[in-house]
Amino acid sequence: MVGLAGPALAACAPSTGSSPAPFRYGVASGDPDSQSVVLWTRHDPGIAFVTTSRAAPAPARKSKARSKSRAKNSTNVTRSLATVAVPVRWEISQDESFSNLVGSGEVQALPERDWTVKVIPTGLAAGTTYYYRFISAQGTSVVGRTKTAPTGPTSALKLGFVACSNFGWGAFHAYRHLANRTDLDAVVHLGDYIYEHASAGFGDTYGTHRALDPLGEILSLGDYRRRYALYRTDPDLSELHRLHPMICIWDDHEFANDPKAGGAQNHTPATEGDWFQRVGFATQAHAEWMPTRVEGDVAYRSLQFGSLATLVLVDRQRRYLFPQPDDGDLYLGRAQAEWLDATLSAAESTWVILGSPSNFGPNVAGQTGGGWGLRDRTRAINAFRASRSGNLVVAVGDIHKFRAMDIPFVPGQYDPATGAGSAGVEFAVGSVTSPGATDPNPGTQVKYSNGSSRGYTLMTFTGGSVDTEFFGFDDALKTSSQLPAESRLAGFRVAAGTPHLVPMSNPT
Repeated sequence: MVGLAGPALAACAPSTGSSPAPFRYGVASGDPDSQSVVLWTRHDPGIAFVTTSRAAPAPARKSKARSKSRAKNSTNVTRSLATVAVPVRWEISQDESFSNLVGSGEVQALPERDWTVKVIPTGLAAGTTYYYRFISAQGTSVVGRTKTAPTGPTSALKLGFVACSNFGWGAFHAYRHLANRTDLDAVVHLGDYIYEHASAGFGDTYGTHRALDPLGEILSLGDYRRRYALYRTDPDLSELHRLHPMICIWDDHEFANDPKAGGAQNHTPATEGDWFQRVGFATQAHAEWMPTRVEGDVAYRSLQFGSLATLVLVDRQRRYLFPQPDDGDLYLGRAQAEWLDATLSAAESTWVILGSPSNFGPNVAGQTGGGWGLRDRTRAINAFRASRSGNLVVAVGDIHKFRAMDIPFVPGQYDPATGAGSAGVEFAVGSVTSPGATDPNPGTQVKYSNGSSRGYTLMTFTGGSVDTEFFGFDDALKTSSQLPAESRLAGFRVAAGTPHLVPMSNPT
């Protein structure tokens, strides 16, 4: 065990969400597997004061001028070094008092990582709750709680789903309600964790209820770092990160709105510089500030929850952010599409959860279209069906609404009464703050649509079914600092082997 100078290690950090300096951005965990989990914090920049004394010259003739010179040369010189690496100790325990440590070590908070720290303790027990904290000579962080993924036969799994958390559009009440839940295994964020827009009066704005930092649109590495830092000062988001592991996939606003070939809708090269340099800045800040194993440009990945569920996350922006010559017009790009084919066809769990920042199936009456398009959606479903049938659940963000629908496989061959012809089910998980609109003329495959409420989605998986419930509150209430009571907006059950939504009136 590596010890550091500073507070006694036996002293337990406070169990509230208020983190003392220098850990003022709290703690977070994420990307759990059955033996490890990512732990995160940020230590404020290390400042060391070095005092040196200059030797006075040997006395010669005394004079006023020489005496002044000698006095000047012998003065102590203090200089501030703001780029000193800070040693930070981490601890993980099975109890909140840290009397039963299962791992500890030391890591350096470095300026080139914006003073953020990530560690991945290994050798943990599967499906187990742990507590963790960070310690330096300057103080001790709050205590975080996390949980590893199960392995082998698994009877139940409960995941929270969120998306589209625009700081400028109001308070993060959905995060606080999720943080208050004690029955979650993890929280999945489906993108637009931050937004790149400016505050009101400082350029192209999107949301004017809370001021942003920086005030203008974020463009540089420093800008992206400051915007993540702003988000992590939000007490509701900070508490969610402290109490539950988060699994995230980026969408467009982590970079700029609506990327396209060589740029984005919200990027002007003449005034905002090179697009791919901006992408590099955004990617680096994301790796520094998020509790994720993603460190480069490959964000798509899968996570296993025992025999019960496989969570597959895809990056819909990849071919615009990190284009490859052979991507063609495939929705995900060639390398990611081939990876998805292999991942879906090899999945052996009862449920496969496809996490997509954009809508997968079509919501219109003609049963074509959808964010993926018929060709790419059919390819993914065929890969899924290659070695199995049924039990595909798609969770999507981006569209700022709650929606529940069956996914027609062949347009025109879907029966809304029985669900025949459905290849799976899709849930749009709502938005934390970003405004939306209800589908105006949905097809019969759409069983629920609500664009006026903000909130989150809860999915409870068992061997026999998945219960999906939408929780939310009025759009106007997100501008209040008072936490509004949440409402259960709707619920649906899907039986294993029957890819069809059935309304569920009673809460799980």
